[in-house]
Amino acid sequence: MPKHLIWPGWLLFLALFALAVLRYPSVVQLAGLRLDALFWLLAPFIAFVGANVAHFAARYMDGEAEAQRFWWRLAALLLTALLLVAADHVLWFTAAWTAMAWWLADLIGYRRNQPAARAAGRMARRWLLAGSLAMGVGLLWLSVAAGTASLVEIGQHASAQAPPLAPLLLVILAAVIQCALPPASRWLMSSMTAPTPVSALMHAGMVNAGGILVLRLAPPLAEVPGLLHAVFVVGGLSALLGSLFALVQSDIKRTLAASTVAQMGFMIAQCGLGLFGAAVAHLMLHGLYKARLFLGAGNAVLATAPTPRARPAPWLWAVILPSALLAAAVFAQVSGKRWDDTGAILVLFAAVCAVRAAFAVATAQQLSAGTRSLAIPLLLLPGAAVYGAIVAATDHLLAPLGLADFAQPLHAAHGVVVLAFAAVALWDLSGRLRSSARVYAWVRAASAPSFATISPHRSLHDA
Repeated sequence: MPKHLIWPGWLLFLALFALAVLRYPSVVQLAGLRLDALFWLLAPFIAFVGANVAHFAARYMDGEAEAQRFWWRLAALLLTALLLVAADHVLWFTAAWTAMAWWLADLIGYRRNQPAARAAGRMARRWLLAGSLAMGVGLLWLSVAAGTASLVEIGQHASAQAPPLAPLLLVILAAVIQCALPPASRWLMSSMTAPTPVSALMHAGMVNAGGILVLRLAPPLAEVPGLLHAVFVVGGLSALLGSLFALVQSDIKRTLAASTVAQMGFMIAQCGLGLFGAAVAHLMLHGLYKARLFLGAGNAVLATAPTPRARPAPWLWAVILPSALLAAAVFAQVSGKRWDDTGAILVLFAAVCAVRAAFAVATAQQLSAGTRSLAIPLLLLPGAAVYGAIVAATDHLLAPLGLADFAQPLHAAHGVVVLAFAAVALWDLSGRLRSSARVYAWVRAASAPSFATISPHRSLHDA
């Protein structure tokens, strides 16, 4: 496939975007495919990310010995991703998921002349195909129990009769592997030999398939008491571990990979809260952000010494904390999240993110103290409003699927995860977390890639 054929990718994006505008919220069903609100929302996003990655790859892959093989596999990966978001039949969904796993592993090990790349491809294939097997068995089991092969009808059947627990656990396992949540994060942390365009597409889109699987099976998951709470705990603790993983990495691409583990954990945690619209908004925003970071990773190395960790002036906390709380209130008001259900957890995390953003502004040494004190509220409040509007808009767009009706009552499981985050945050603020050799060694070992996938050298082209 010649590289100039990237333009069909842009044409596909424009066509899907136009169809989404014209056909939303209508449902088109054909041969086991279902083009519904989730498809109209995600298909243009997939095409947009794919077209951008292909545009970048046109120059990045120039001169590669087997570039033709790369382009065919990239096209196959994007088409199977589109098939996945359109599939309603169990067999279509399983086939698309398995094909996507195969092509992704093949692209991770694209440079077959490098032993590390071959090892990374084999590791990814083992993990991802294991996830495909778990998901296939789980979906087939649910299909037999419900007497239908349609994912939508499986959800409708669950409202009349609670589905069996075992197949749902297999589906959650598949989502954990695809999203690279610990301990399955090992395959993602070992994928650094992949060409940068592959890394961008993988982190921006392919790992998100676990969230799409949970979204498609939201009704059965919500019918089993406590199961969404368990999903939240898995996602929340994975987000915490991924954040710790990112602190101990020594290169930019692996730092970004650890960040993806944390972000996928947060997306799964939002699914566990029953806030599926917020999860989809996070999926797309993180995808765009992470694609941009990976495609610009080669510019991230600066010829300067690292600066010591700065702390804001004590008096700035009188600006940071009220601004963060006000930003959280703005987010809650604009997004429509309530304070008496799991929406409160999302508002709390919005407040934490606001504190982190304000902390970054408060420690910006290039700004005067007065400028920093004014910039904190002027940045946080519009940012909170925009994020709240995006979440509200996504909730509205997914309303035809009924995914806005799954907010959960507050539970002790939510408190456990919140306390875990609070404990680690206080430990970090005390300075003892980053100075602990024992913690560093444990986190470093837990996030280490497979030894066989570490290249002894990396050329400038692979940066």
